[in-house]
Amino acid sequence: MKLFLLILILIGLNSYVANAQEDIHTHQTSNQSIFLENKGQWPNDVLFKSKMSGGNLWLQSNKLIYHLQDFASLRENHFSRSQQASTSIKEKLIHLNFKNCNPITEIKKKKKSKSYYNYFIGNNSEKWASNVHGYSEVTLVDFYDGIDLRFISNEAGVKYEFILSPDSDPHEILLSYAGQKSIKIDKKGNLILKTEIGSVIEEKPYVYQIIDGEKSEIKSSFKLNENDVSFKLGSYDESIPLVIDPSLIFATYC
Repeated sequence: MKLFLLILILIGLNSYVANAQEDIHTHQTSNQSIFLENKGQWPNDVLFKSKMSGGNLWLQSNKLIYHLQDFASLRENHFSRSQQASTSIKEKLIHLNFKNCNPITEIKKKKKSKSYYNYFIGNNSEKWASNVHGYSEVTLVDFYDGIDLRFISNEAGVKYEFILSPDSDPHEILLSYAGQKSIKIDKKGNLILKTEIGSVIEEKPYVYQIIDGEKSEIKSSFKLNENDVSFKLGSYDESIPLVIDPSLIFATYC
């Protein structure tokens, strides 16, 4: 029941924000999908939101929500003379739940945007949010024991990575997916999450250690067990920090 209510809330989240008065002050131009902080303009469970090609990425304390959006009907309506053209937006949510992760006690934010948003939602000033900035890098510290979870945005899109301190256990990391039509690992080792309106692709993880100032790649792959995903790693030096680095791709289609 709680999951159902959460889905309803998040599907309506974008229209909720769109109907509010939003004021942006910009002093720079950037194509980066920055992580916008939540200062009360969204539900409390949301930490950050990032705009991606094909939808949005919602970062919560113990999960990611991939919010796929298909605007094909709106584009068709723009060029159509029909009075009955559709104005609906197709939407789909995929939940990535981080099983058994720790409560969030520290968040590190880097590369603060010069641009900022003001949200004026309704007549209650307590629900307004001002000086809402974005960040190009966000780290959830000690997300698992000895493991940080870092999110990075750049011109290529968004990725997340697990940073393991020496002697931490990569087997603690367990990703559980819900909401997709199917889930599989393709021949290239990518994780493919298909829905009725599009797909989320998590590229084969790139795992490495810095040894003598240079990256040393560690053999790795996704391991799929029904809807749960973990990482299978080759041998590595457990006394040296380790980075597990997949990348995200949103792919929507009609």
